Amino acid sequence: MAKTNASPRRAYDPRAAAASRPVAVGSDAVGPALESPARALQRELSDRLSAHPPRKWSARTTLLFVLVTCGGFWLALGAVLAGIH
Repeated sequence: MAKTNASPRRAYDPRAAAASRPVAVGSDAVGPALESPARALQRELSDRLSAHPPRKWSARTTLLFVLVTCGGFWLALGAVLAGIH
């Protein structure tokens, strides 16, 4: 019989699957509930970002930004195309 490196298939064990699932810690649990560091970071970021409402650009500033950005792009593209010829 030829040797293979493949591991044998394991049979499905529902007890092992249940043991690997996360367990929700409720108020009826023994001891204090542990807070997830990720949730704490999300809450802190939410608090910091909501403290300062974002400043909106005026219509004039937005129009100026679009004109400068798009105009600069088309000028640069024109210069590149002119340099190719």
